[in-house]
Amino acid sequence: VKSYADRYIREAAAHAGEAAKRAQKKKKGATARDVDSEAVDSDDRRYGLISELVGSYPDKVALRNQVMQLLVAGRDTTAATLTWSFILLEAHPTEFNRLQSTIIDHFGTESNPSRPVTFENLKSCKYLQWVIAEVVRLYPTGPLNARKASVNTVLPVGGGIDGKAPIAVKAGTTVAYNTYLLHRREQLWGEGSWDFRPGRWEGRKTTGWEYIPFHGGPQTCLGRRLLPFFQTNFP
Repeated sequence: VKSYADRYIREAAAHAGEAAKRAQKKKKGATARDVDSEAVDSDDRRYGLISELVGSYPDKVALRNQVMQLLVAGRDTTAATLTWSFILLEAHPTEFNRLQSTIIDHFGTESNPSRPVTFENLKSCKYLQWVIAEVVRLYPTGPLNARKASVNTVLPVGGGIDGKAPIAVKAGTTVAYNTYLLHRREQLWGEGSWDFRPGRWEGRKTTGWEYIPFHGGPQTCLGRRLLPFFQTNFP
């Protein structure tokens, strides 16, 4: 994957270099910033993320890391969530029909819209938010994750016969957790925890660690800020 991304970064860097040379010939004596600006103007290609970033990251490895982070974390996760949404709604026509009616009542139709599709209006469309939350519960984009202890520490639960006692974790130990199974535990979600039921979110407030599609702690995924449901239902 890295070598694949590096190819496009090299091409973008080469194209930007040629564009800068053309701009410099047209405007001798300009500052470096002016030349960069002129180079962008002389680039006749369509807008491209890498082309826009190449001037800000002389270190091409750093540029590749930034691009990969954006594509994997921002694009693939959204695509996966949308895919599972379509699959689940197709398999549950009752939920699909209710969502369709809710969206039409809330936003109108394409030919006769009643309100714009804004962040605030999406947030107020409750059933839509329940559907998204339920899709992400059943099929989190990060179904497995792990953390390595940097120092000797103690987890508050997980030890003892019943798993409720503290447990020591030695520095260097990797602690893995399964979000996919956590979101389907009957002890946490009740009967039918494996079923697609958006209505389960009506009146539900999750304040603990039973629902972590964006994981938790200091490294919580920034993407949670983009989903209106999580703005109002989670701390």
